[in-house]
Amino acid sequence: MKEGFDLKGIDDPKLLEIVSKAFRVESADTDSATLFVKPRFSDETSFNIVLDELTKIGLYPLYREENGRLTLRITGKKGNRRELNPVLHLVLLLATIFTVTVAGYIWWAGGDFEKSVYFTIGLMGILGSHELGHALVARRNKVDATLPFFLPVPPFFAFGTLGAVIFMNSPIPNRKSLFDIGIAGPLTGFVLSLPVLILGIARSTYIPFNPTVEASPFLLGTPLLFNAISRMILGPELPGQILQTHPIAIAGWAGLFVTSLNLLPMGQLDGGHVIRSVFPKNFK
Repeated sequence: MKEGFDLKGIDDPKLLEIVSKAFRVESADTDSATLFVKPRFSDETSFNIVLDELTKIGLYPLYREENGRLTLRITGKKGNRRELNPVLHLVLLLATIFTVTVAGYIWWAGGDFEKSVYFTIGLMGILGSHELGHALVARRNKVDATLPFFLPVPPFFAFGTLGAVIFMNSPIPNRKSLFDIGIAGPLTGFVLSLPVLILGIARSTYIPFNPTVEASPFLLGTPLLFNAISRMILGPELPGQILQTHPIAIAGWAGLFVTSLNLLPMGQLDGGHVIRSVFPKNFK
Protein backbone atom coordinates (compact mmCIF):
# COMPACT_ATOMS: atom_id res chain seq x y z
CA MET A 1 0.00 0.00 0.00
CA LYS A 2 1.07 3.54 -0.63
CA GLU A 3 1.12 6.42 1.85
CA GLY A 4 1.51 3.91 4.66
CA PHE A 5 -2.18 2.97 4.75
CA ASP A 6 -3.01 -0.39 6.28
CA LEU A 7 -6.42 -1.79 5.38
CA LYS A 8 -6.75 -3.10 8.91
CA GLY A 9 -6.26 0.46 10.11
CA ILE A 10 -9.45 1.75 8.56
CA ASP A 11 -9.58 4.51 11.18
CA ASP A 12 -6.34 6.06 9.88
CA PRO A 13 -6.86 9.86 10.05
CA LYS A 14 -5.64 10.40 6.48
CA LEU A 15 -8.06 7.81 5.14
CA LEU A 16 -10.96 9.20 7.14
CA GLU A 17 -10.13 12.68 5.89
CA ILE A 18 -10.50 11.51 2.29
CA VAL A 19 -13.76 9.68 2.93
CA SER A 20 -15.20 12.56 4.97
CA LYS A 21 -15.03 14.85 1.95
CA ALA A 22 -18.01 13.01 0.52
CA PHE A 23 -19.48 10.86 3.31
CA ARG A 24 -20.44 11.18 6.95
CA VAL A 25 -18.77 8.28 8.72
CA GLU A 26 -21.07 6.76 11.35
CA SER A 27 -18.91 3.84 12.47
CA ALA A 28 -16.21 1.46 11.29
CA ASP A 29 -15.45 -2.24 11.31
CA THR A 30 -11.66 -2.46 11.37
CA ASP A 31 -11.59 -6.25 10.85
CA SER A 32 -13.26 -6.02 7.43
CA ALA A 33 -11.92 -2.56 6.53
CA THR A 34 -15.51 -1.31 6.26
CA LEU A 35 -16.95 2.11 7.01
CA PHE A 36 -20.66 2.66 7.63
CA VAL A 37 -21.50 5.92 5.92
CA LYS A 38 -24.10 8.35 4.66
CA PRO A 39 -23.44 10.36 1.47
CA ARG A 40 -23.11 14.13 1.69
CA PHE A 41 -24.21 14.46 -1.95
CA SER A 42 -25.85 12.02 -4.34
CA ASP A 43 -24.60 8.43 -4.14
CA GLU A 44 -22.81 8.73 -7.48
CA THR A 45 -21.20 12.10 -6.76
CA SER A 46 -20.05 11.10 -3.29
CA PHE A 47 -18.62 7.82 -4.48
CA ASN A 48 -16.75 9.38 -7.41
CA ILE A 49 -15.10 11.94 -5.13
CA VAL A 50 -13.74 9.18 -2.89
CA LEU A 51 -12.87 6.97 -5.85
CA ASP A 52 -10.73 9.67 -7.45
CA GLU A 53 -8.81 10.29 -4.22
CA LEU A 54 -8.27 6.67 -3.19
CA THR A 55 -7.14 5.38 -6.58
CA LYS A 56 -4.31 7.92 -6.48
CA ILE A 57 -2.85 6.09 -3.47
CA GLY A 58 -3.44 2.54 -4.67
CA LEU A 59 -6.70 1.88 -2.82
CA TYR A 60 -10.15 1.09 -4.14
CA PRO A 61 -13.59 1.70 -2.55
CA LEU A 62 -16.58 -0.63 -2.86
CA TYR A 63 -19.92 1.04 -2.13
CA ARG A 64 -22.76 -1.28 -1.09
CA GLU A 65 -25.99 -1.49 0.86
CA GLU A 66 -25.77 -4.30 3.41
CA ASN A 67 -28.54 -5.11 5.87
CA GLY A 68 -30.14 -1.74 5.34
CA ARG A 69 -26.92 0.23 5.91
CA LEU A 70 -24.64 1.91 3.39
CA THR A 71 -21.08 0.61 3.56
CA LEU A 72 -17.81 1.74 2.06
CA ARG A 73 -15.28 -1.07 2.00
CA ILE A 74 -11.68 -0.13 1.22
CA THR A 75 -9.61 -2.66 -0.70
CA GLY A 76 -6.32 -2.79 -2.53
CA LYS A 77 -6.42 -2.86 -6.31
CA LYS A 78 -6.29 -6.33 -7.78
CA GLY A 79 -2.73 -7.54 -7.78
CA ASN A 80 -3.10 -10.00 -10.67
CA ARG A 81 -3.59 -7.40 -13.38
CA ARG A 82 -3.40 -8.96 -16.82
CA GLU A 83 -0.41 -7.34 -18.50
CA LEU A 84 -0.70 -8.85 -21.97
CA ASN A 85 1.30 -7.94 -25.02
CA PRO A 86 -0.78 -5.79 -27.42
CA VAL A 87 0.49 -8.07 -30.18
CA LEU A 88 -1.76 -10.80 -28.75
CA HIS A 89 -4.84 -8.64 -29.41
CA LEU A 90 -3.71 -8.14 -33.01
CA VAL A 91 -2.90 -11.82 -33.59
CA LEU A 92 -6.28 -12.94 -32.25
CA LEU A 93 -8.06 -10.26 -34.28
CA LEU A 94 -6.35 -11.30 -37.52
CA ALA A 95 -6.90 -15.00 -36.81
CA THR A 96 -10.59 -14.38 -36.15
CA ILE A 97 -10.98 -12.31 -39.32
CA PHE A 98 -9.48 -15.24 -41.24
CA THR A 99 -11.66 -17.95 -39.66
CA VAL A 100 -14.85 -15.86 -39.96
CA THR A 101 -14.12 -15.11 -43.62
CA VAL A 102 -13.51 -18.79 -44.40
CA ALA A 103 -16.66 -19.80 -42.49
CA GLY A 104 -18.67 -17.22 -44.40
CA TYR A 105 -17.20 -18.46 -47.70
CA ILE A 106 -18.11 -22.08 -46.89
CA TRP A 107 -21.47 -21.75 -45.16
CA TRP A 108 -23.13 -18.48 -46.12
CA ALA A 109 -21.63 -16.94 -49.26
CA GLY A 110 -21.93 -19.92 -51.58
CA GLY A 111 -18.25 -19.76 -52.46
CA ASP A 112 -18.38 -16.04 -53.28
CA PHE A 113 -15.33 -14.40 -51.68
CA GLU A 114 -16.73 -10.86 -51.92
CA LYS A 115 -19.89 -11.85 -50.07
CA SER A 116 -17.84 -13.63 -47.40
CA VAL A 117 -15.89 -10.40 -46.83
CA TYR A 118 -19.16 -8.51 -46.34
CA PHE A 119 -20.24 -11.19 -43.87
CA THR A 120 -16.97 -10.79 -41.94
CA ILE A 121 -17.22 -7.00 -41.76
CA GLY A 122 -20.78 -7.18 -40.46
CA LEU A 123 -20.20 -9.90 -37.87
CA MET A 124 -16.86 -8.60 -36.60
CA GLY A 125 -18.30 -5.09 -36.32
CA ILE A 126 -21.20 -6.32 -34.21
CA LEU A 127 -19.07 -8.51 -31.93
CA GLY A 128 -16.43 -5.82 -31.54
CA SER A 129 -18.98 -3.12 -30.72
CA HIS A 130 -20.54 -5.39 -28.09
CA GLU A 131 -17.28 -5.81 -26.18
CA LEU A 132 -16.15 -2.22 -26.75
CA GLY A 133 -19.45 -1.11 -25.23
CA HIS A 134 -18.53 -3.01 -22.07
CA ALA A 135 -14.96 -1.68 -22.07
CA LEU A 136 -15.82 1.98 -22.65
CA VAL A 137 -18.56 2.06 -20.01
CA ALA A 138 -16.25 0.22 -17.60
CA ARG A 139 -13.58 2.87 -18.04
CA ARG A 140 -16.17 5.63 -17.68
CA ASN A 141 -17.03 4.04 -14.32
CA LYS A 142 -13.29 3.97 -13.48
CA VAL A 143 -13.10 0.19 -13.76
CA ASP A 144 -9.86 -1.01 -15.35
CA ALA A 145 -10.82 -3.19 -18.35
CA THR A 146 -8.82 -4.74 -21.16
CA LEU A 147 -9.46 -4.33 -24.87
CA PRO A 148 -11.48 -7.14 -26.49
CA PHE A 149 -9.88 -10.53 -27.09
CA PHE A 150 -11.45 -12.16 -30.15
CA LEU A 151 -11.82 -15.94 -30.04
CA PRO A 152 -11.25 -17.72 -33.38
CA VAL A 153 -12.40 -21.29 -33.97
CA PRO A 154 -11.92 -23.55 -37.01
CA PRO A 155 -14.26 -22.54 -39.84
CA PHE A 156 -16.17 -25.83 -39.74
CA PHE A 157 -18.03 -23.95 -36.98
CA ALA A 158 -20.67 -21.96 -38.86
CA PHE A 159 -19.52 -18.51 -37.76
CA GLY A 160 -15.78 -19.07 -37.33
CA THR A 161 -15.64 -17.46 -33.88
CA LEU A 162 -16.89 -17.79 -30.34
CA GLY A 163 -17.14 -14.01 -30.06
CA ALA A 164 -14.89 -11.86 -27.91
CA VAL A 165 -14.23 -11.24 -24.22
CA ILE A 166 -12.80 -8.52 -22.04
CA PHE A 167 -11.34 -8.82 -18.54
CA MET A 168 -11.83 -6.55 -15.55
CA ASN A 169 -8.61 -5.74 -13.70
CA SER A 170 -10.25 -3.88 -10.83
CA PRO A 171 -13.42 -4.45 -8.80
CA ILE A 172 -16.78 -3.17 -10.02
CA PRO A 173 -17.48 -0.61 -7.31
CA ASN A 174 -21.27 -0.54 -7.00
CA ARG A 175 -24.55 -1.88 -8.36
CA LYS A 176 -25.07 1.04 -10.73
CA SER A 177 -21.69 0.42 -12.34
CA LEU A 178 -22.46 -3.30 -12.60
CA PHE A 179 -25.77 -2.52 -14.32
CA ASP A 180 -24.25 0.03 -16.70
CA ILE A 181 -21.35 -2.22 -17.70
CA GLY A 182 -23.58 -5.28 -18.07
CA ILE A 183 -26.20 -3.62 -20.28
CA ALA A 184 -23.75 -1.63 -22.43
CA GLY A 185 -22.61 -4.59 -24.52
CA PRO A 186 -26.07 -5.86 -25.57
CA LEU A 187 -27.25 -2.31 -26.28
CA THR A 188 -24.33 -1.42 -28.55
CA GLY A 189 -24.44 -4.81 -30.24
CA PHE A 190 -28.18 -4.47 -30.87
CA VAL A 191 -27.85 -0.92 -32.19
CA LEU A 192 -25.25 -2.06 -34.74
CA SER A 193 -27.11 -5.28 -35.58
CA LEU A 194 -30.12 -3.32 -36.85
CA PRO A 195 -28.43 -1.43 -39.73
CA VAL A 196 -26.44 -4.55 -40.63
CA LEU A 197 -29.66 -6.57 -40.73
CA ILE A 198 -31.50 -3.92 -42.77
CA LEU A 199 -28.65 -3.66 -45.27
CA GLY A 200 -28.45 -7.44 -45.57
CA ILE A 201 -32.19 -7.88 -46.12
CA ALA A 202 -32.16 -5.11 -48.72
CA ARG A 203 -29.56 -7.17 -50.61
CA SER A 204 -31.58 -10.38 -50.24
CA THR A 205 -34.10 -11.61 -52.81
CA TYR A 206 -37.02 -13.99 -53.10
CA ILE A 207 -36.33 -16.90 -55.44
CA PRO A 208 -38.49 -19.81 -56.61
CA PHE A 209 -38.30 -22.81 -54.31
CA ASN A 210 -36.33 -25.64 -55.91
CA PRO A 211 -36.58 -28.96 -54.05
CA THR A 212 -33.67 -30.38 -56.06
CA VAL A 213 -31.23 -27.83 -54.62
CA GLU A 214 -29.50 -29.01 -51.47
CA ALA A 215 -30.44 -26.79 -48.53
CA SER A 216 -28.01 -25.45 -45.97
CA PRO A 217 -27.41 -27.84 -43.05
CA PHE A 218 -28.11 -24.92 -40.71
CA LEU A 219 -31.76 -24.00 -40.19
CA LEU A 220 -31.97 -20.49 -38.76
CA GLY A 221 -35.03 -19.39 -36.86
CA THR A 222 -36.21 -15.96 -37.94
CA PRO A 223 -36.96 -13.47 -35.14
CA LEU A 224 -40.10 -11.34 -35.40
CA LEU A 225 -37.88 -8.32 -36.07
CA PHE A 226 -36.21 -10.14 -38.98
CA ASN A 227 -39.60 -11.03 -40.49
CA ALA A 228 -40.98 -7.52 -39.98
CA ILE A 229 -38.01 -5.87 -41.70
CA SER A 230 -38.18 -8.41 -44.54
CA ARG A 231 -41.85 -7.60 -45.16
CA MET A 232 -41.23 -3.84 -45.07
CA ILE A 233 -38.32 -3.97 -47.51
CA LEU A 234 -39.11 -6.93 -49.76
CA GLY A 235 -42.83 -7.42 -49.30
CA PRO A 236 -44.55 -10.65 -48.22
CA GLU A 237 -43.17 -14.00 -49.27
CA LEU A 238 -45.36 -15.47 -52.02
CA PRO A 239 -46.29 -19.16 -52.31
CA GLY A 240 -43.56 -21.17 -53.97
CA GLN A 241 -40.85 -18.67 -53.01
CA ILE A 242 -38.09 -18.67 -50.42
CA LEU A 243 -35.84 -15.88 -49.22
CA GLN A 244 -32.28 -16.11 -50.50
CA THR A 245 -30.61 -14.43 -47.55
CA HIS A 246 -27.54 -12.29 -48.19
CA PRO A 247 -24.56 -13.06 -45.90
CA ILE A 248 -24.77 -9.54 -44.44
CA ALA A 249 -28.28 -10.38 -43.21
CA ILE A 250 -26.87 -13.56 -41.64
CA ALA A 251 -24.36 -11.39 -39.76
CA GLY A 252 -27.23 -9.19 -38.53
CA TRP A 253 -29.17 -12.29 -37.50
CA ALA A 254 -26.14 -13.51 -35.55
CA GLY A 255 -25.93 -10.14 -33.80
CA LEU A 256 -29.54 -10.39 -32.67
CA PHE A 257 -28.95 -13.96 -31.51
CA VAL A 258 -25.85 -13.04 -29.50
CA THR A 259 -27.71 -10.12 -27.92
CA SER A 260 -30.66 -12.32 -26.93
CA LEU A 261 -28.39 -15.03 -25.56
CA ASN A 262 -26.35 -12.60 -23.50
CA LEU A 263 -29.46 -11.08 -21.93
CA LEU A 264 -30.48 -14.38 -20.32
CA PRO A 265 -30.51 -13.70 -16.54
CA MET A 266 -28.01 -16.37 -15.55
CA GLY A 267 -24.39 -16.96 -14.61
CA GLN A 268 -21.73 -14.71 -16.08
CA LEU A 269 -23.86 -13.65 -19.03
CA ASP A 270 -24.61 -9.94 -19.32
CA GLY A 271 -28.18 -10.58 -18.22
CA GLY A 272 -26.86 -12.30 -15.10
CA HIS A 273 -24.83 -9.22 -14.16
CA VAL A 274 -27.80 -6.93 -14.82
CA ILE A 275 -30.24 -9.00 -12.75
CA ARG A 276 -27.77 -9.20 -9.85
CA SER A 277 -27.38 -5.43 -9.90
CA VAL A 278 -31.15 -4.95 -9.64
CA PHE A 279 -31.93 -7.82 -7.24
CA PRO A 280 -28.70 -8.47 -5.32
CA LYS A 281 -30.40 -10.46 -2.56
CA ASN A 282 -32.29 -12.79 -4.89
CA PHE A 283 -29.56 -13.47 -7.46
CA LYS A 284 -26.03 -14.12 -6.25
